[in-house]
Amino acid sequence: GKALDIIISLRSCLSMDDGGDIAKNLDQLYEFMITQISAANHKNDPQAIDDVIDIIREIKSAWDQIPNEYHNLTSADVGI
Repeated sequence: GKALDIIISLRSCLSMDDGGDIAKNLDQLYEFMITQISAANHKNDPQAIDDVIDIIREIKSAWDQIPNEYHNLTSADVGI
């Protein structure tokens, strides 16, 4: 499904070498969300989807707190 494709795409963009603990934590969250979406599809479980929605809202809230000028920085931009 579309939601699953989006989460997989987000996960594939993580730089595990440069991202440190943040990338590792996001990777674990994305893996959990992928598992939840798959389970929801197989078991028709709306609670699993609600769990994923809650996580996505938390990630978006954190992203929104970062000033826009930092959104597209790479590790090279910050000297890592």
